[in-house]
Amino acid sequence: MGFSVSRQPSYMYQSPSGYPRHHIRVKWWGSVDASYSNLAFGYDEQTLSSFPGDQSSGGLDIPFYSENEEKPVFIGHYWMVGTPDLQQGNVCCVDYSAGKGEKLVCYSFVNTGRGKGLDKANFYWAGNLK
Repeated sequence: MGFSVSRQPSYMYQSPSGYPRHHIRVKWWGSVDASYSNLAFGYDEQTLSSFPGDQSSGGLDIPFYSENEEKPVFIGHYWMVGTPDLQQGNVCCVDYSAGKGEKLVCYSFVNTGRGKGLDKANFYWAGNLK
């Protein structure tokens, strides 16, 4: 399920399924120096707007995966929605909520040249499965 960070006990938000949460799922790629709202990943706009945007996450013990890493990483279990896109040049999520009737997504290496990184044009999916 990725990394999550605990917030102050007084901070709470509701998950999409209605459960109270005190942890925020965070990106483990990108910038270490970011606010909680910029690090949060996989949330709708309403939930994101409830996260404190002005507080730095500073000093979190998360092993960030740099854009400079040569090997790409493919991830799932994030229940993404919308049009498939790369999370960064070498991080690709292929979970677009097929289990909830959304897109069944795959990524093809056919058109990816060695050392050129990933390309969002290489996503393929079966449309809305509802």
